[in-house]
Amino acid sequence: MAIANIVAAQLEQVANVTVDIFEDSEQISALFKRNARTIKNLSRYLYRYPIKLYRGGTGGKYNANGGALPPGTSMKLSSLQAGYIYYARTYRVSDEEVDLTNNTKASVVDVLSTLMAEGVDEMAVDDDIALHGDGTGLLTNGSSAVSSTTMTFAAADDYLGIAMLREGMAVDVWDSTGATKRALTTPADGPLVIIAIDDTNNIVTFNTAVTGITAGDKIAFKDMDAYGPTALTTGSSAWPATNALTSETGLGGDSFRHGIRYAHDDNSSSYFNGKQRSVLPKMIPIKVNGEGQQITFAMGMDGLDRLDKRRNPGVRKGLIGIFPMNQRSVVQDIGVVIANKPIQGKFGDSVDMAPSNIDQTQTFEYCGMTCHVSKRQPQNRVDFVNPSKNWGRAELWPGTRPYKDMNGNTTWRVVDTSTGLPKTLTEFGWHSAYDFVCFDPGSEFYIDNLAVA
Repeated sequence: MAIANIVAAQLEQVANVTVDIFEDSEQISALFKRNARTIKNLSRYLYRYPIKLYRGGTGGKYNANGGALPPGTSMKLSSLQAGYIYYARTYRVSDEEVDLTNNTKASVVDVLSTLMAEGVDEMAVDDDIALHGDGTGLLTNGSSAVSSTTMTFAAADDYLGIAMLREGMAVDVWDSTGATKRALTTPADGPLVIIAIDDTNNIVTFNTAVTGITAGDKIAFKDMDAYGPTALTTGSSAWPATNALTSETGLGGDSFRHGIRYAHDDNSSSYFNGKQRSVLPKMIPIKVNGEGQQITFAMGMDGLDRLDKRRNPGVRKGLIGIFPMNQRSVVQDIGVVIANKPIQGKFGDSVDMAPSNIDQTQTFEYCGMTCHVSKRQPQNRVDFVNPSKNWGRAELWPGTRPYKDMNGNTTWRVVDTSTGLPKTLTEFGWHSAYDFVCFDPGSEFYIDNLAVA
């Protein structure tokens, strides 16, 4: 008897648990919580925070027999400005998707309720990715090869690769200079979605073809030109804005949120929150050059010593390290080598015990600092930050909230632009309006140009 004759009556058995195969982590940004340094209730007047450059006062020898005292001086202050960045994540479901999945007899996944319950978690992941950014909104370096629907990031000196990308992410493709955004073949209005990532070969696949794509092109967060500069920009003198009270096209010259790589930039000619870095040299972060060598404890101690010299030993309190996985492995190897060296003493030779930081955990110790592993960190770089003491947020409202239409509804019908009639599609989402603010990058440091095994 042919199997084909009876399959029509067969019942399909489906497991009642779905398996998530996408990564889901906001572990580093979770350390940068709203705190006492958070700037609340921001407006188009922005936020100006003062910096005390020195206390002043004149010290000098004087003649107590009718002589003059040294002429006094006062303290010197400067200031920086913080702004905010709008960001939204929206979802769309069709009436049929809702109808087919809204009861357990029809489906093991209720699409609408699941997205409404878990969608905000994706905002937290976006938040983590932006924290590792440089203010341009870029998510990659230049691609090494492309097709109309794929991009490869496998250049020998590309230490970022696909670390900041995720499946399901809506993005844009820009040329190598960040001046031209590539158009889509169809649909022209997108969105361009990453539907697959080959993390062995660093190949990204899109849902549709990109027009004019070429090797060297880069991937960025979606719509970086929607509000603000038309090219991908960071470190601009126009950020946050000299015309904030009148501009309708954004707060100024930078494209996106100012993460760690914006704060930790030792280029003295670039701008930091409205001031050229060379004007405030002690606010330029300390850079320890790895010079193509593997990370050592001496590099971390060099950074700490230079911080002590610039500020005082108290500046170390609260510093944490953010390591890529490969550099964390190098630190482990250093500990293992040290631990297995024979120790000579008056009672004979012995072997040191294995160090305590070689377990595969998310945190470990390095130069007396608690360090965290981040999958989004460039492989040739380690950053040391002080999230509780030195970082805050400039925000229009606290955290992330559901987007509401003018009637206060958190879901809305999609309207056909040609007829004005509602479509059988519903949208909803979340939004935020803030920027990361590092109040004193000069009290932090980073190690760059490390060897990558």
